[in-house]
Amino acid sequence: MREAAFIQRNRPRWEAFEKIVNRPQAAQPDHLAELFIQITDDLSFSRTQYLNSRTTQYLNALAGKIHLEIYKNKREEASRFITFWKTELPAVLYEARKSLFYAFIIFMIAGALGPYQPHMTIRLCA
Repeated sequence: MREAAFIQRNRPRWEAFEKIVNRPQAAQPDHLAELFIQITDDLSFSRTQYLNSRTTQYLNALAGKIHLEIYKNKREEASRFITFWKTELPAVLYEARKSLFYAFIIFMIAGALGPYQPHMTIRLCA
């Protein structure tokens, strides 16, 4: 699809989106989420087809504005940092223990064999 046709087809939706971004308090959360998904879909298509165009920059700015509006009020608990280190990270490492063990064994074998490799010299014909 040509960029002009893409813009013409989606312009009304983008204009409605801009109006909502300018007055986010009046919008329903479900409607905001739906528009955000549509805009990010359009942004994805635009990045694929028209990488360095103004359309891509415009859609990226719109998506960024609504993302900030949606997530600005999300608060994290004060103990989130401690929770991550005490429960989440150990759980992830436990789930990946088999892969980590194999990676460790391969690393140790490569490290042990490294010093014993014969030094190869390359002679260039002069």
